[in-house]
Amino acid sequence: MIEGKAPFRQRKEKVKREEVERRVREDTEKYGEKFTDAARTLCRGLLHKEPTLRLGCRRVGRPEDGAEELKAHPFFTQADARTGREPVPWKKMEAGKLAPPFCPDPHSVYAKDVLDIEQFSTVKGVRLDDGDKDFYKKFNTGSVSIPWQNEMIETECFRELNHFFINGVIVSDLRKDGGTANNAHLNSQHHSKMGEFFSRLFRRKCLLRAYLVIVFYVGLVFKKSDNLSFTRID
Repeated sequence: MIEGKAPFRQRKEKVKREEVERRVREDTEKYGEKFTDAARTLCRGLLHKEPTLRLGCRRVGRPEDGAEELKAHPFFTQADARTGREPVPWKKMEAGKLAPPFCPDPHSVYAKDVLDIEQFSTVKGVRLDDGDKDFYKKFNTGSVSIPWQNEMIETECFRELNHFFINGVIVSDLRKDGGTANNAHLNSQHHSKMGEFFSRLFRRKCLLRAYLVIVFYVGLVFKKSDNLSFTRID
């Protein structure tokens, strides 16, 4: 984004995906005059060829230290007089007291003009009518409803899943080799916690369904009782 082009492919260069992947693994990226010293060291730290030596991944024992290492980089903590960039106020951002510089419209499409898209798009002759627009308004763009978020927070269902390391060893789900036989017991602990999460979630769903069934039948009984006629016997 700083340079305005991809680091491993030149503008309008036609190259196969395999060649791009080779360049990413083997070639060293080049930085132009647009990069400050802080921006250059930040990108080099994030693009290190060895994943364990990348910025934010050096402290394997404690993942939270990796985030702190990244946030403490001079690119985020020091102002840049040349570009006018100010230090990032992480505390205000975490507290939600920092107004974002740009709020995207969920109903807008931030893309190139349709004529530019047609030059490389394989889909032709598409026309959107009012029905398509109504459907798009109802489409779930990925945001989760507030009641569902509150329920997840109150039940603490996701606490069992927030385990990246067990006894200082990374879980098998995050390992490239899938884990070894030596940490099989650690993997079983991790999967058992996932089982606890789903069992708790499904248990809440079953209780909710049972409650709805009871309410339905109680309402049905009261409705029938209103239609009955009683004869008084002296």
